Amino acid sequence: MNHYDIFCLPSRFEGFGLAALEAMTAGRVLLVSDVAGIAPHVQASGCGIVVQPTATAIANGLITLLQRRYEWKTMGLHGQHYAAETLNWNRIGAIALKKYMNVLNHSTHI
Repeated sequence: MNHYDIFCLPSRFEGFGLAALEAMTAGRVLLVSDVAGIAPHVQASGCGIVVQPTATAIANGLITLLQRRYEWKTMGLHGQHYAAETLNWNRIGAIALKKYMNVLNHSTHI
């Protein structure tokens, strides 16, 4: 990841996209499609842009990122910080545990 400026995940169907998370942790700028599971995190962090998975949208997204080249370092740092704070296993585990506890508490009342 350290050899690239922009990471692209323009999939028409995509789960979470661990490679995109790796790019975030490496401080890279991302272009992802709006169907990728990581798209909301790219938007929330400001580390890239989210586009529709069409050739025109992808091309326009790349042009937009190239025009914003002066922001890449800041965008990359935002994504890196967001990934470390939000997308770490301790936080994910705590959220999952809370949801499981809610399910268990709800199911005991049935």
